[in-house]
Amino acid sequence: MIMKYLKYITNALFLGLLMYSCGNPTGDNEPNNTIEEASDVVFGEEFSLTIDPVKDVDWFKVNVKKQGYIQVQSANKVEGVQLEVSFAKYQEWDEQKAKRIRGWRPVPDALFVQEPGDYYLTLKDEWDDGSSKEEFLVKINFLDEFDPTEPNNKIEEAKLISFDEQLLAGIYPVGDKDWFKVNVPAQGYLEIAAKNVPEAVQPEVRFVIYDEWSDPQIKIIRDWGKIPEACFVSDSGEYYIEMHDAWDDNAIPQAFDIKVSYTPEFDAFEPNNSTEQAKMIEPGKTYQIAIFPKGDMDYFKFIAPNEKVKVFVKDHEGVQLDMKLLSENPDQEGKYITELKWTRLPVEIEVEKEKEYILVIHDAWDDNQSKKLFQLKIE
Repeated sequence: MIMKYLKYITNALFLGLLMYSCGNPTGDNEPNNTIEEASDVVFGEEFSLTIDPVKDVDWFKVNVKKQGYIQVQSANKVEGVQLEVSFAKYQEWDEQKAKRIRGWRPVPDALFVQEPGDYYLTLKDEWDDGSSKEEFLVKINFLDEFDPTEPNNKIEEAKLISFDEQLLAGIYPVGDKDWFKVNVPAQGYLEIAAKNVPEAVQPEVRFVIYDEWSDPQIKIIRDWGKIPEACFVSDSGEYYIEMHDAWDDNAIPQAFDIKVSYTPEFDAFEPNNSTEQAKMIEPGKTYQIAIFPKGDMDYFKFIAPNEKVKVFVKDHEGVQLDMKLLSENPDQEGKYITELKWTRLPVEIEVEKEKEYILVIHDAWDDNQSKKLFQLKIE
């Protein structure tokens, strides 16, 4: 009799386990296919999920107490499924319940959050065409804020910084963009330097002017360049610096040091970076000029004194100087003809006596610069 009851008990336990297994085929908090069904997750606790069947999506919810980063990681890969994640907020009273705050990106990924509250995330296959009964082991962590300049992900949030102030900044998560602004007293040069930069990122910057009443609001005055970088500014005022990873595909939750400095103008001919800004010089006189920052091109006008002229340079440390010669196109006002293509200085050239020319000087590869003034002379 005892054996008979044990058999009934054993069968009942087996049936119960079978029913539980059928109701929870993956043990991954199903059903959680909508934001309303999102499973609560505790930061730092590992859990499992499967992407099965094809087009399966799994929703999870975390509660954030302060500014920082929600980080999603997987301890393993599953053949046939490329796990990706998207973040959202829940809109209880809207027809569209899920308000996306971050688009789809491969796992691992992270989201910057400024406000406390509930945040939702979805996990699925990248192309919605893969599935597997094999489980992913997933962990969602919360990282405390480590970048004291955040939030500064929009130009409207740009942090006002002082010249020569050493700051901590970071590029995290992937796609992070940091904005800074400075007040410039007069024409001169902005320079940004960095140290202790993690190998995982390659920070680069661009310099812009911002006017919320203009169209476009942002005017680029120097486009993306790797740090250290410098920019010529022609007037006093407020200038903005945007920093990001060179390809927006790397990030690391680690701050590094940056510093922005200002140098007053030291080249008396600036601005002379176009034909319209070309400055007149006289043959026979010696002038002090500089090629700074990288990519600087200096334009000078002169009247040829003879059929041949020589262009000399002296004390040009740190730069390899090339020049080209332009003359005005008689058939198109404001247009110029190239009389001499880029040639290494010094050089002797044939010209038309009493004719006006424009001399353009730059570093041979536009990859060097120097604040030191060098001498230029035409004879």
